Amino acid sequence: RGKLFVNIDTIVRHISSSTELKTSEQSSLFGNDELQAPVKLAEKPDWPELEKLKLEAEAIGFYLSAHPLDSYGKGMERLGVKSCSEVFRNVRTGDNIRAKLAGCVNSFQKRLSKTGNKYAFLEVSDASGSFEGILFSEALSRYEEVINSGLPLLVNVTIDKQSEEASPRVMINLVETLDKAISEVANGLIISVNDVSAVRGLKEILSKDRNGRNKIYIKPENNEWDVRIELAGGYAFADSDFLSRIRSLAGVTTIKEI
Repeated sequence: RGKLFVNIDTIVRHISSSTELKTSEQSSLFGNDELQAPVKLAEKPDWPELEKLKLEAEAIGFYLSAHPLDSYGKGMERLGVKSCSEVFRNVRTGDNIRAKLAGCVNSFQKRLSKTGNKYAFLEVSDASGSFEGILFSEALSRYEEVINSGLPLLVNVTIDKQSEEASPRVMINLVETLDKAISEVANGLIISVNDVSAVRGLKEILSKDRNGRNKIYIKPENNEWDVRIELAGGYAFADSDFLSRIRSLAGVTTIKEI
């Protein structure tokens, strides 16, 4: 998709020129050969996985090829994250439940109370469903930047249900990027790449994060061979944006925790 997108103008110009030649009454100097000339496309790596899925959702209203949380499976298991459907299916009248949920932001609506205090409603979804929770003034000012990061989130919530007729009420207590939370519990990473252009960016990021216990493997995507390259030494994952910056590199397709 990355290659097609960057070449859209070239492709459209080629189609337009071919159409004009076919409908023109004048003969081309080059005869039919010009119409058969292949289109030379600029090389470009595919979009990073999260960017691809975000654009899918913007274009058609849902994630088509995968869900952004699919590659976070092991990390979410270590963090004790539950799915929306699992948590809310078991809420009963009188319950007061604390849970860890993860997902992507569907909507984020800020409000002002009658007393002038800020609050917000945040809707988050995973592959099983979605939920909406409220953040009051202090939590809103603390987590607004994280919520607007565009990255999958880890959300600590308190859920209560006051009556049989009432819907569960969700209070959001803590928000952080899922990448940051996972970097604190991961033992290592397998980074899949489909373009050599990713190597320079990876080298720059990894060279600043050494002297840790975590192993990193680079997995070039290849239809004929299953290759995994182990990098020397260990990595600390000290930077809170470490995984996010790797995921955003062109040529990096997926990251899986070990």
